[in-house]
Amino acid sequence: MLTQTGEYALRAMVYMARKGEEAYCGVKEIAAATDVPSNYLAKILQILARARVLDSQKGFGGGFRVARKLSKINLMDIIDPLERIDKFRGCVLGQRLCNDEVACPLHHTWKAISGQYLGALQNTTLQDVADFRTKVDQLETPVPALPLPSAVLAAISDVKPSATSPAPARRVSKKVVRADSEKN
Repeated sequence: MLTQTGEYALRAMVYMARKGEEAYCGVKEIAAATDVPSNYLAKILQILARARVLDSQKGFGGGFRVARKLSKINLMDIIDPLERIDKFRGCVLGQRLCNDEVACPLHHTWKAISGQYLGALQNTTLQDVADFRTKVDQLETPVPALPLPSAVLAAISDVKPSATSPAPARRVSKKVVRADSEKN
């Protein structure tokens, strides 16, 4: 349910959170690290600074940083200034008169969905997302392959490894790591 703007904001906020609460980051640095167009990101960060989610400082060593403790910033604080979340509180069909007593066909379903979505934004902190990103990065880090005995290598491939050819590749979370053949 996030717009691209909201996604970009979350990427930038998580990047800054992981850099540290005291570290100022420049727009170009954040844009390069998060794969977000820098001009567009600058506008997003200015909005978040006006909403007091970020601090900004001009000049050498300046940039943007997280304004409060990560555990005190929820995703609603980040998303609402950019996307005006109050639109999720109205009728999904745009009816003026739509409530529990006079409900449009989607009222009860939308009320449950939007309530869960808004609750998730309210109850999930920037700390939660930064911790998750750290965990994902640890899982994606290449794991050094252990040398496999020649018999195992031969059993898992049709071609026996020679002393000069590299051992077969093993996939570890989208990254290819080559195993060294066993030396006798």
